[in-house]
Amino acid sequence: MAHKALEEIIGRNIARYREVAGLTQATLAEKIGISTAFVSRVERGQKKMKVETLYATAKVLNVSVDA
Repeated sequence: MAHKALEEIIGRNIARYREVAGLTQATLAEKIGISTAFVSRVERGQKKMKVETLYATAKVLNVSVDA
């Protein structure tokens, strides 16, 4: 699988689970200590997350990392 495709899948999943959790990009960003702009770029598949940030995101969204 190409890295770009994986980034887009991760971004879509984060956006979906964030919306299910009823969080805005700003709220999610604040809870995990990153910028709202970074969350936006990740959700659009334009940026990669560090593993630590991905784990923090999953924890806030109450999902497993592989989700």
